[in-house]
Amino acid sequence: LLSEGGEIPRYNCRDAAWWWCRAVQLLWRRLPGVLEVEVERMFGEKCTVVDLVQEVLSSHTTGISFTEPGAGPRLDEHLNSSGFEVTAEVDWETGFVKGARPITVAPGWTRSGAVR
Repeated sequence: LLSEGGEIPRYNCRDAAWWWCRAVQLLWRRLPGVLEVEVERMFGEKCTVVDLVQEVLSSHTTGISFTEPGAGPRLDEHLNSSGFEVTAEVDWETGFVKGARPITVAPGWTRSGAVR
């Protein structure tokens, strides 16, 4: 999600990385070489697409936890501070990734937060 006219990225969607991995998988079916394409990262050094996929999978396996950069009323005046906390981890009993909280699980048009 981008706010401020597309200039400020928001990293508050726990499943966005999984949808990105799915898009890479679908693209790979048509263009097998896509995994070796070198990409520039917004934060960090250049790497290949397969490196990024590996990073997503390993990060979620060990667990992620952070507060969304720029959290606060300027980013979303209706969301309380816990809504800016992003966590995800694997539930090894079920094999599913979990991490949502009641304040952040509803779609943008029904949750208590602003969509810009």
